[in-house]
Parts: sequence; structure tokens; C-alpha cells
Amino acid sequence: MSIKTKQIILVAFLIISSLCFSIALIFKYYEDYKKVSLIPNKINNYKILVDVVHNLQIERGVSVGYLTLSNNQNKEKVEKARKESDLMINKYKNYLSLNKDFTQINQLESKINSLNELRQKVDNLNIKDFAPQMTKIIKNFIDLSVKEGSLISTLTTSYDVYDYMLASYYLIYVRESAGLLRANMNAAFLKSQPSPNVQIKNIFENLGILKSYLYQFELILKKYKHNKEIESILIENKKILENLNQKYINIYLQNFKTGNYNIEASSWFKASTNYIDILKNYGDYFLKQTLNIAVSNSDETKNKIIFYMFLSILFSTIGIILALIMVKNLVFSLQTIQNGLNSFFDFINFKTKN
Repeated sequence: MSIKTKQIILVAFLIISSLCFSIALIFKYYEDYKKVSLIPNKINNYKILVDVVHNLQIERGVSVGYLTLSNNQNKEKVEKARKESDLMINKYKNYLSLNKDFTQINQLESKINSLNELRQKVDNLNIKDFAPQMTKIIKNFIDLSVKEGSLISTLTTSYDVYDYMLASYYLIYVRESAGLLRANMNAAFLKSQPSPNVQIKNIFENLGILKSYLYQFELILKKYKHNKEIESILIENKKILENLNQKYINIYLQNFKTGNYNIEASSWFKASTNYIDILKNYGDYFLKQTLNIAVSNSDETKNKIIFYMFLSILFSTIGIILALIMVKNLVFSLQTIQNGLNSFFDFINFKTKN
């Protein structure tokens, strides 16, 4: 094998090795890009599920009020809440249809049938354990939303996305415990009589769970206190909760044995509903921030792919040109040396006169 051929093989090996490394790097970034690109669609689905849970929680609250008093005003609230719940459930069903997730569609139909059966019993005023049954249905949708949220966290290496999705996860359970607290205390304020042991137990459990998840929510966000919006959320949440404690919760805790609350149930329901709506706004904020990070990461990864493709082509082109020049110069130099040596030996052997 000639020296020229060996040089070409060596340079070709180096160029191919460089290309393989660049291709592997581009492929890695492309895989990251595909994952991050899924996040906006996943967040949309997650938000739909959060809205389903939110509206079912409202429906549960007004339904408990209707079952307690059985008046037309509460019946209208129930019907309005059902329409909002059905609207969001249909949105989720459409999402599943677009993604051709027929297994999930069948499971959703089963949940809808259970919900409609429960609603029929409410309409007939023929149910004693409505709240636990409705809570079970809500829990199914919460599990779906948590599963979807967990999947979002695995699609990126961003710690901010992980923290924001975790904060959203805690808020789901804060809202659920607040919704149960709203329903149980609403029933207590409507009747204005000593609370049965089951109701007392439920309210204390609801308060305990709410405080536990709020603590986790605040703990995960401590590192973001430099962020004015997040700091504002933490301060506002604390003030609202203190106000609810002072005006309603503490009064119930002090008087549940007598039932002398002197509180309008509608006032508590409105205040607690406003708080739950605010909690949902917090969740929407963290979803929006997650989406912004995902879009930014997607654009950044896309730019990296383009950049490394450009570098790969550039360095490969430069490498080939330099290789050709080096090989040509090296071969020319070797030929000059060889010609010189040949002339020298020819001179020694008296083959030339000079």
C-alpha cells in the first residue's frame, strides 16, 4: 500500500469518526426535542383534567346543599354545575378521540355512566352517601391528572418543570380537601345544629389533609422566593387562609357541639369557592410557566441541532479540503525527496555527470 493511500485512509478515518460523533450528538438533541415537543399537548390534556376535577368538586358542593335543603334555588345551582362538568368531560373525551386512545375512552364512558347514575339518585333525593360516592368519581379523575402530570416531568431534565408540576400536583389535593371541607361545613352551617360524629371526623380530616399539602406546596416553592410572582402567591394564600380560619373554620371548631354558628351557609360557600378558584389560578400559573419553559427548551434544543449540523458540515468540508492539501503536499514532498535520493545514488553510481 502506497504512502498516499495510507494517508488518505488515516484522514478518512478521522473525518468519519468526527462525523459519527456529530451525528450521535445531533440524534441525542433530536430525541430531547421530540420529548419536549410533546409537553404543550400534554399540558393541555392535564389542564382539561384539572378543570374536570374542579367542576366536579363544585358540583359535589352544590349537590350536598341541594340534598340538605331540597329547594329550587339549589337545584338550579346543581344543574348549572353539571353543565360545566359535562363541558370539560366532553373536552377530555375529544382529546382522547383525537389521540385514538380507545381504552381510555371506554374507561371514561364507565366513569360517565357512574356519574349519571349518581346524579339520578340526587334528582330523586334517594341517596344518603352522595359525598363519598362523588368523591370516589373525582378521585378517579385526580389519578388521571396526576398520571399525566408525572409524565410531563419525565419529558424534560428541567428542575423548574419538575418543581412546578409538583406544586401543581399538591394544589390538586389542596383543592380536593378544600372542596370536601366546603361541602361538609356547608351542610353543617345549613342545618345549624350539633354536628354528628361522622361530620366532625370528616371536617377534621379535611383540615389536616389541606394543611399537610399546603405545607408541601410552600416547601417546594421556598427556593423560588426571589420570584416576585411566586412570593406574591405564597403571601396571598396565607392571608386568604387566615381570613377563612377567622371568619368560618375557627367558629365551627368552637361551636360544632352546639351548632350555634350564626353564619350564613351561602357566605361560607361563596368564600370557600372563591378560595378554591384562586387555588386553581395558582395551578394554572404553574402550568403556564411549565409551558413557557418547555417552549424555550424546545427552541433551544432545535437551535442546538441546527448549530451542530452546521458545525458538522463545516468541519467535514474543512477537514476534507485540508486533508487533500496535506496529502498533496506530503506526497509532493516525498516525491521530491525520492527524486533527490535517486539523483544522489545515480551520481554515486556514475550514472550522471553532475
